[in-house]
Amino acid sequence: MLIGIGNTCHGKNVEEVELSRLVRYLSPTHLYPLGVELGILSREIERIEKDHKSSIDQMFFVLLEWRKKLHSSFSDLEEALKRCNIDIHVLCEVCKTNVFETDVMKNLPSDILDKVLSDQELDEIAGYVGREYLHLCLQLGHTVSHIERVMDEKKYNFLEGIRVLLRDWRKSGHFKPTVKMLGCAWLQCGMDFNVFYNLFVKQEKDVWQLPFIF
Repeated sequence: MLIGIGNTCHGKNVEEVELSRLVRYLSPTHLYPLGVELGILSREIERIEKDHKSSIDQMFFVLLEWRKKLHSSFSDLEEALKRCNIDIHVLCEVCKTNVFETDVMKNLPSDILDKVLSDQELDEIAGYVGREYLHLCLQLGHTVSHIERVMDEKKYNFLEGIRVLLRDWRKSGHFKPTVKMLGCAWLQCGMDFNVFYNLFVKQEKDVWQLPFIF
């Protein structure tokens, strides 16, 4: 047993958001070996490869297929990682509960970090999310089914789909919709923090300024 993930995490089933964190530590070369070790048929992995262009999304949906099983625990995942010669200590990062605490966020002043984002600001931020929307929204508390439903409804307007998801997060009550919460989720899914940082600039007159991109 990997002591770093603790007894509580070790015995529980893996959540979607935790799989989203895990794929950041895996290589595209792990797709088939790990998928097969977890009991996913090669033809199913091939189908997922065709359906998703991003190697990160391919790995995520293979792991998600495994998660649909009755038993998809951290201990099972740990054993599969071992058999694929993947460092199991990545699970320590995946299983962290204090994912919204990070030193990087201290680069922004506290008054900015604590600001509650408006729908208008989230609409503008949506233009910077791009294809990482799935993983960002998972970190913000959405489920895969909700994300896919919204994006299917807005399939002819990709950007509007992201706007709806960010607004839904603001209304959900999972977390207070502050700059800090969004920024930490941004970091958790490997997005460029410099982009996020530059979205929030304190102007001379103490006015918030977001780039006008539409």
